[in-house]
Amino acid sequence: MGGPESRSHGCSHPAPARVLRQRAEDLARYLGDPADADDLVEHARVLARAADLATCPLDQSAGEESAYAVYDRLMADAVARLIDDYPTANVMVWAHNGHLAKGTYGDRIIALGNRLSQRYGDRDYGLALLFGRGSFLAQGRRFDSPPVRHRIGSGRRSVEARFANGMKGNYSIDLALDDDLWLHAQQAQRSFGAHVPRFVYRLHTAPLVPAEEYHGIASLCARPAPTRCRRSRNEGGP
Repeated sequence: MGGPESRSHGCSHPAPARVLRQRAEDLARYLGDPADADDLVEHARVLARAADLATCPLDQSAGEESAYAVYDRLMADAVARLIDDYPTANVMVWAHNGHLAKGTYGDRIIALGNRLSQRYGDRDYGLALLFGRGSFLAQGRRFDSPPVRHRIGSGRRSVEARFANGMKGNYSIDLALDDDLWLHAQQAQRSFGAHVPRFVYRLHTAPLVPAEEYHGIASLCARPAPTRCRRSRNEGGP
């Protein structure tokens, strides 16, 4: 898994990355602009990653071969490539809180945050973004359905509710500097994301020990109403 640069190969075969680079340069020369080789290599990587993901089972019990595990692994690899290419830059990754956690989610799927924490140690900082009430865009069970607005109230039982009801306004905390006992005990975190069922999504939570999963938490009292992003003509949208 993991694209043309990560598949195993015998000693008598050239490294896949080298073959990919050579073929990209050949294609760029054929097209008349050798400078395009870097772009061609990147497009090939994207296609290979998409093919890997599309051919993986959605069954979480498949472990590292499931689409969920591959998705987080590919995101971690993409971050690593950015850091390798720009070692002095700061890289920010926007993802669902479940992906940013330092542990696992679902059926013991190793999260993106776990992989980044293992790879970069203290250089990695996972900031969870919570909101008390508001609305968000999400698709239904069908992947081809358009996203619709879903509303959520503050509630009382989730960790989001505790933050929203405990203090007024928006704020952030560094969990390494906060020794409140409840932050080191198991809580319930909202677990719904980009695909949700009708109505009952409000009941979907997952166990969470905040101080073990995140480095910090930013809490918004209310989430602003979401807006749809329009595709440009270059993206093939309307």
